[in-house]
Formats: sequence, structure tokens, C-alpha cells
Amino acid sequence: MVKKTIFEYAILYTPPERVDAQGNEVPQSTVLVQDVTRLMARDATEATLLAAREIPNEYLSQMDRIEVAVRPF
Repeated sequence: MVKKTIFEYAILYTPPERVDAQGNEVPQSTVLVQDVTRLMARDATEATLLAAREIPNEYLSQMDRIEVAVRPF
């Protein structure tokens, strides 16, 4: 039997900076894509892989701007 532990994860998206009418870069706020959710996994690596499966399809083309935050419960 494999012992699993509870982990919590959240998925965040950081949009690209925008340029205003004066040509200044305007940073955008990070968006919470998936609120804190719990899952069972053997370790943080497995938890991260399982959490990454929950990234919505509309963000898959922007994976360089996605962060999967994982922590033990």
C-alpha cells in the first residue's frame, strides 16, 4: 500500500503587461484560475502533476504564464 498525503494547490495566471496611450507598460494583476483545492498524492511532484491536469483549456496556449502553487496540507 502506498501512503499518500493531503496537498493543497491553486492555479494562477499572470497576464502580459499592456501598453497605455502614452506608451507606458501597465502591469496586470495575477488572476486566480483555480481556487485552493485539496488532493491526495505521494509527494509534491505528483501533486503538481495532478494539479496541472486541472488547468482549463483556454489557458493551455499560455502555459508560460501559468503557475501551479502546491503545498502540503
